[in-house]
Amino acid sequence: ALILIAGLFLKDQNWLDGYPASMSLGANLNLSANCSVTDENVRRKYFWHCESDAREPYTNAIWGDSKAQALFSGLVHESKPGQRWELLSQISCAPTTDTIRITKVPDGEVCLEANRAALRSLIEDSRVKLVLLVTAARIVYEERYELVDQTNLSNRRNVEVGLERTISTLLQNGKRVALLIDNPTLPDVREFAQRRLFVSSKNLSISRAEHQKKVEPFLNFAAVLKEKYPALEVYDSANDLCDNSTGDCPVSENGNYYYSYSDHYSDYGGAKVARGLFKALGL
Repeated sequence: ALILIAGLFLKDQNWLDGYPASMSLGANLNLSANCSVTDENVRRKYFWHCESDAREPYTNAIWGDSKAQALFSGLVHESKPGQRWELLSQISCAPTTDTIRITKVPDGEVCLEANRAALRSLIEDSRVKLVLLVTAARIVYEERYELVDQTNLSNRRNVEVGLERTISTLLQNGKRVALLIDNPTLPDVREFAQRRLFVSSKNLSISRAEHQKKVEPFLNFAAVLKEKYPALEVYDSANDLCDNSTGDCPVSENGNYYYSYSDHYSDYGGAKVARGLFKALGL
Protein backbone atom coordinates (compact mmCIF):
# COMPACT_ATOMS: atom_id res chain seq x y z
CA ALA A 1 0.00 0.00 0.00
CA LEU A 2 1.14 3.52 -0.68
CA ILE A 3 2.11 5.57 2.35
CA LEU A 4 0.33 8.92 2.33
CA ILE A 5 2.78 11.48 3.62
CA ALA A 6 3.74 15.00 2.65
CA GLY A 7 6.09 15.15 -0.29
CA LEU A 8 4.64 14.99 -3.79
CA PHE A 9 1.55 17.15 -4.32
CA LEU A 10 2.34 20.42 -2.60
CA LYS A 11 -0.20 23.11 -1.74
CA ASP A 12 1.60 25.72 -3.84
CA GLN A 13 1.39 23.66 -7.04
CA ASN A 14 -0.04 25.41 -10.07
CA TRP A 15 -3.26 23.53 -10.85
CA LEU A 16 -4.98 23.15 -14.22
CA ASP A 17 -8.28 21.29 -14.71
CA GLY A 18 -7.86 19.55 -11.36
CA TYR A 19 -4.26 18.40 -11.92
CA PRO A 20 -0.80 19.91 -11.42
CA ALA A 21 -0.08 22.11 -14.43
CA SER A 22 3.17 20.28 -15.16
CA MET A 23 1.11 17.17 -15.99
CA SER A 24 -0.34 18.96 -19.03
CA LEU A 25 -0.10 17.44 -22.49
CA GLY A 26 -0.35 19.27 -25.79
CA ALA A 27 -0.23 22.81 -24.40
CA ASN A 28 0.58 25.75 -26.68
CA LEU A 29 0.95 23.74 -29.87
CA ASN A 30 0.35 25.29 -33.28
CA LEU A 31 -0.56 22.29 -35.42
CA SER A 32 -1.62 21.74 -39.01
CA ALA A 33 -3.82 19.01 -40.45
CA ASN A 34 -1.12 18.48 -43.07
CA CYS A 35 0.59 15.07 -42.89
CA SER A 36 1.99 12.36 -45.16
CA VAL A 37 -1.38 10.60 -45.42
CA THR A 38 -3.15 12.84 -47.93
CA ASP A 39 -6.35 10.81 -48.43
CA GLU A 40 -8.87 12.44 -46.08
CA ASN A 41 -11.10 9.37 -45.97
CA VAL A 42 -8.20 7.16 -44.93
CA ARG A 43 -7.16 9.64 -42.26
CA ARG A 44 -10.66 9.83 -40.76
CA LYS A 45 -11.18 6.08 -40.84
CA TYR A 46 -7.84 4.78 -39.63
CA PHE A 47 -5.90 7.47 -37.76
CA TRP A 48 -6.33 8.90 -34.29
CA HIS A 49 -3.87 11.68 -35.11
CA CYS A 50 -2.35 12.72 -38.43
CA GLU A 51 -0.98 16.25 -38.06
CA SER A 52 2.18 18.31 -38.10
CA ASP A 53 3.92 21.38 -36.71
CA ALA A 54 2.36 24.37 -38.48
CA ARG A 55 5.45 26.58 -38.20
CA GLU A 56 7.38 25.00 -41.06
CA PRO A 57 7.19 22.00 -43.40
CA TYR A 58 8.04 18.81 -41.51
CA THR A 59 11.16 16.78 -42.22
CA ASN A 60 10.73 14.14 -39.50
CA ALA A 61 7.87 11.79 -38.65
CA ILE A 62 6.88 10.00 -35.46
CA TRP A 63 4.74 6.92 -36.09
CA GLY A 64 3.14 4.68 -33.50
CA ASP A 65 0.47 4.27 -30.85
CA SER A 66 -0.72 6.61 -28.08
CA LYS A 67 2.85 6.79 -26.72
CA ALA A 68 3.82 8.45 -30.02
CA GLN A 69 0.99 10.95 -29.64
CA ALA A 70 2.14 11.80 -26.10
CA LEU A 71 5.77 12.29 -27.15
CA PHE A 72 4.85 14.40 -30.18
CA SER A 73 4.22 17.48 -28.04
CA GLY A 74 7.75 17.36 -26.63
CA LEU A 75 9.25 16.88 -30.08
CA VAL A 76 7.40 19.93 -31.39
CA HIS A 77 8.32 22.11 -28.43
CA GLU A 78 12.02 21.20 -28.61
CA SER A 79 12.50 21.05 -32.39
CA LYS A 80 14.67 23.54 -34.23
CA PRO A 81 13.99 25.32 -37.53
CA GLY A 82 14.42 22.92 -40.42
CA GLN A 83 13.76 19.91 -38.16
CA ARG A 84 9.98 20.00 -37.61
CA TRP A 85 7.79 16.96 -36.99
CA GLU A 86 4.63 15.25 -38.14
CA LEU A 87 2.62 12.64 -36.21
CA LEU A 88 0.94 9.49 -37.52
CA SER A 89 -0.74 7.54 -34.73
CA GLN A 90 -3.58 5.17 -33.98
CA ILE A 91 -4.37 4.18 -30.42
CA SER A 92 -2.97 0.76 -29.38
CA CYS A 93 -1.41 0.11 -32.80
CA ALA A 94 2.29 -0.71 -32.88
CA PRO A 95 3.93 0.40 -36.17
CA THR A 96 4.19 -3.07 -37.67
CA THR A 97 3.76 -4.29 -41.24
CA ASP A 98 1.28 -6.98 -42.32
CA THR A 99 0.30 -7.97 -38.79
CA ILE A 100 -3.21 -8.21 -37.38
CA ARG A 101 -3.71 -7.68 -33.67
CA ILE A 102 -6.37 -10.15 -32.54
CA THR A 103 -6.85 -9.01 -28.94
CA LYS A 104 -8.58 -5.90 -27.53
CA VAL A 105 -9.53 -2.71 -29.32
CA PRO A 106 -9.28 -1.29 -31.87
CA ASP A 107 -10.25 -3.91 -34.38
CA GLY A 108 -7.15 -5.59 -35.77
CA GLU A 109 -8.06 -4.54 -39.29
CA VAL A 110 -7.85 -0.90 -38.20
CA CYS A 111 -4.23 -1.33 -37.13
CA LEU A 112 -3.42 -3.30 -40.26
CA GLU A 113 -4.85 -0.68 -42.62
CA ALA A 114 -3.54 2.30 -40.62
CA ASN A 115 -0.04 0.86 -40.72
CA ARG A 116 -0.25 0.06 -44.41
CA ALA A 117 -1.34 3.62 -45.17
CA ALA A 118 1.35 5.09 -42.90
CA LEU A 119 4.16 3.03 -44.41
CA ARG A 120 3.10 3.72 -47.99
CA SER A 121 2.64 7.44 -47.33
CA LEU A 122 5.96 7.88 -45.52
CA ILE A 123 7.83 6.15 -48.32
CA GLU A 124 6.17 8.34 -50.94
CA ASP A 125 6.65 11.59 -49.00
CA SER A 126 10.02 13.01 -50.03
CA ARG A 127 9.85 15.60 -47.24
CA VAL A 128 10.33 12.89 -44.60
CA LYS A 129 13.97 12.13 -43.93
CA LEU A 130 13.69 10.50 -40.49
CA VAL A 131 11.02 8.18 -39.08
CA LEU A 132 10.87 7.61 -35.31
CA LEU A 133 8.98 4.44 -34.33
CA VAL A 134 7.30 4.49 -30.92
CA THR A 135 5.13 1.94 -29.15
CA ALA A 136 4.32 0.73 -25.66
CA ALA A 137 6.21 -2.47 -24.88
CA ARG A 138 2.98 -3.98 -23.53
CA ILE A 139 1.29 -3.45 -26.90
CA VAL A 140 4.08 -5.46 -28.50
CA TYR A 141 4.41 -8.27 -25.99
CA GLU A 142 1.10 -8.55 -24.12
CA GLU A 143 -1.22 -8.72 -27.12
CA ARG A 144 -1.76 -11.47 -29.68
CA TYR A 145 -0.84 -11.02 -33.33
CA GLU A 146 -1.04 -12.90 -36.58
CA LEU A 147 0.91 -12.29 -39.77
CA VAL A 148 -1.29 -11.95 -42.84
CA ASP A 149 0.98 -14.25 -44.87
CA GLN A 150 2.21 -16.73 -42.22
CA THR A 151 0.53 -18.59 -39.37
CA ASN A 152 3.26 -20.92 -38.11
CA LEU A 153 5.23 -18.46 -35.94
CA SER A 154 4.85 -17.80 -32.24
CA ASN A 155 2.92 -14.72 -31.14
CA ARG A 156 6.12 -12.94 -30.12
CA ARG A 157 7.79 -13.68 -33.42
CA ASN A 158 4.71 -12.54 -35.36
CA VAL A 159 4.88 -9.03 -33.92
CA GLU A 160 8.67 -8.91 -34.08
CA VAL A 161 8.62 -9.88 -37.75
CA GLY A 162 6.01 -7.18 -38.35
CA LEU A 163 8.15 -4.52 -36.69
CA GLU A 164 11.27 -5.69 -38.52
CA ARG A 165 9.44 -5.46 -41.85
CA THR A 166 8.57 -1.84 -41.11
CA ILE A 167 12.18 -1.00 -40.29
CA SER A 168 13.70 -2.82 -43.24
CA THR A 169 11.20 -1.35 -45.71
CA LEU A 170 11.82 2.20 -44.53
CA LEU A 171 15.59 1.74 -44.66
CA GLN A 172 15.42 0.19 -48.12
CA ASN A 173 13.51 3.25 -49.29
CA GLY A 174 16.16 5.67 -48.10
CA LYS A 175 14.62 6.76 -44.82
CA ARG A 176 16.58 7.26 -41.65
CA VAL A 177 14.93 5.12 -38.93
CA ALA A 178 15.05 5.37 -35.15
CA LEU A 179 13.39 3.10 -32.60
CA LEU A 180 12.50 4.37 -29.13
CA ILE A 181 12.67 2.01 -26.15
CA ASP A 182 9.51 2.38 -24.06
CA ASN A 183 9.53 4.54 -20.92
CA PRO A 184 9.08 3.27 -17.34
CA THR A 185 5.56 2.29 -16.30
CA LEU A 186 4.67 3.76 -12.90
CA PRO A 187 1.47 4.14 -10.87
CA ASP A 188 -0.97 6.62 -12.39
CA VAL A 189 -0.43 9.76 -10.34
CA ARG A 190 -3.68 11.38 -11.49
CA GLU A 191 -5.82 9.69 -8.86
CA PHE A 192 -3.63 11.18 -6.14
CA ALA A 193 -3.32 14.54 -7.84
CA GLN A 194 -7.05 14.92 -8.37
CA ARG A 195 -7.70 14.39 -4.67
CA ARG A 196 -4.62 16.45 -3.83
CA LEU A 197 -3.30 13.69 -1.62
CA PHE A 198 0.18 14.04 -0.20
CA VAL A 199 2.16 11.06 -1.43
CA SER A 200 5.83 10.29 -1.04
CA SER A 201 7.48 10.40 -4.45
CA LYS A 202 9.51 7.36 -3.37
CA ASN A 203 6.30 5.33 -3.42
CA LEU A 204 5.58 6.44 -6.98
CA SER A 205 8.86 5.36 -8.56
CA ILE A 206 10.47 2.12 -9.67
CA SER A 207 14.09 1.14 -9.97
CA ARG A 208 15.75 1.19 -13.37
CA ALA A 209 16.56 -2.49 -12.88
CA GLU A 210 12.84 -3.25 -12.44
CA HIS A 211 12.00 -1.20 -15.51
CA GLN A 212 14.64 -2.98 -17.60
CA LYS A 213 13.24 -6.32 -16.51
CA LYS A 214 9.79 -5.27 -17.72
CA VAL A 215 11.06 -4.20 -21.13
CA GLU A 216 13.75 -6.87 -21.44
CA PRO A 217 12.17 -8.59 -24.49
CA PHE A 218 11.97 -5.23 -26.25
CA LEU A 219 15.57 -4.37 -25.35
CA ASN A 220 16.80 -7.75 -26.55
CA PHE A 221 14.93 -7.52 -29.83
CA ALA A 222 16.17 -3.97 -30.40
CA ALA A 223 19.73 -5.25 -29.98
CA VAL A 224 19.07 -7.99 -32.56
CA LEU A 225 17.64 -5.42 -34.98
CA LYS A 226 20.58 -3.09 -34.46
CA GLU A 227 23.02 -5.86 -35.26
CA LYS A 228 21.09 -6.87 -38.37
CA TYR A 229 20.45 -3.29 -39.52
CA PRO A 230 23.43 -1.14 -38.44
CA ALA A 231 21.78 1.99 -39.85
CA LEU A 232 18.91 1.63 -37.35
CA GLU A 233 19.24 4.07 -34.47
CA VAL A 234 17.98 2.95 -31.06
CA TYR A 235 17.34 5.32 -28.17
CA ASP A 236 16.34 4.39 -24.62
CA SER A 237 13.98 6.92 -23.00
CA ALA A 238 15.09 5.69 -19.57
CA ASN A 239 18.33 7.61 -20.18
CA ASP A 240 16.33 10.76 -19.52
CA LEU A 241 13.65 9.54 -17.10
CA CYS A 242 15.78 7.58 -14.64
CA ASP A 243 18.35 8.90 -12.18
CA ASN A 244 21.67 7.12 -12.63
CA SER A 245 22.92 8.31 -9.23
CA THR A 246 20.06 6.64 -7.34
CA GLY A 247 19.02 3.95 -9.80
CA ASP A 248 15.41 5.15 -9.54
CA CYS A 249 12.91 6.10 -12.23
CA PRO A 250 10.73 8.75 -10.54
CA VAL A 251 7.46 10.36 -11.59
CA SER A 252 8.78 13.90 -11.39
CA GLU A 253 11.80 16.17 -11.36
CA ASN A 254 11.92 19.35 -9.29
CA GLY A 255 8.14 19.35 -8.99
CA ASN A 256 7.58 18.79 -12.72
CA TYR A 257 5.78 15.61 -13.69
CA TYR A 258 7.12 13.30 -16.40
CA TYR A 259 3.70 11.79 -17.13
CA SER A 260 0.30 13.20 -18.00
CA TYR A 261 -1.94 10.14 -17.75
CA SER A 262 -1.01 6.57 -16.94
CA ASP A 263 2.54 6.11 -18.29
CA HIS A 264 2.18 8.60 -21.14
CA TYR A 265 4.53 11.56 -21.29
CA SER A 266 3.53 15.00 -20.13
CA ASP A 267 4.78 18.02 -22.07
CA TYR A 268 7.61 18.25 -19.53
CA GLY A 269 8.58 14.57 -19.74
CA GLY A 270 8.27 14.49 -23.51
CA ALA A 271 10.43 17.58 -23.86
CA LYS A 272 13.15 16.05 -21.72
CA VAL A 273 13.17 12.86 -23.78
CA ALA A 274 13.12 14.92 -26.97
CA ARG A 275 16.24 16.83 -25.91
CA GLY A 276 18.11 13.62 -25.20
CA LEU A 277 16.90 12.04 -28.42
CA PHE A 278 17.83 15.07 -30.53
CA LYS A 279 21.32 15.09 -29.05
CA ALA A 280 21.77 11.39 -29.82
CA LEU A 281 20.46 11.82 -33.38
CA GLY A 282 22.30 15.06 -34.05
CA LEU A 283 19.11 17.05 -34.66
